Amino acid sequence: MNQFRRGGAEVEESVAGFINGWVRGSGPARDTIAASQTRRYLGGALGERVASAKVGGSQTEEPLEKVFNEIVGMPFPPDGDPAFEITESIATSDTEATVTVTLNYTPGAAAELAALGLIGFGDVAGFQEQVSNDNVRTLELTKDETLGWQIHTITDPE
Repeated sequence: MNQFRRGGAEVEESVAGFINGWVRGSGPARDTIAASQTRRYLGGALGERVASAKVGGSQTEEPLEKVFNEIVGMPFPPDGDPAFEITESIATSDTEATVTVTLNYTPGAAAELAALGLIGFGDVAGFQEQVSNDNVRTLELTKDETLGWQIHTITDPE
């Protein structure tokens, strides 16, 4: 059996829903609806973490898009085409699955964000190095009876 597909389409759709929502909710033209809807793909402690985060945020609130960055451990969402690739998807049971993804960034991703004023020019080199060299993540999912597949853990596999 092809291990890549053993996790199933529903598992991979949840991973895609989270990453695509993170991208749409965090980009230069933030889609606040996408950011809010993306919360549903996070369960357990991750779900609790985003429950009180505000889309866009304010000076006193933690913005949802920043929380997504912290959860994934990246300074900003991927901007490549495609934004991510699933390299492994394995269901360990009917209610648990593990998916490994590579987040794709363009060579000038950080510089483009700095030009838009979303990050400081002093952060460009460090951010670009981080997104160029540390872009593989392992996501562990569990199936909730009413909400479907939810991501409970996101880690750097190294």
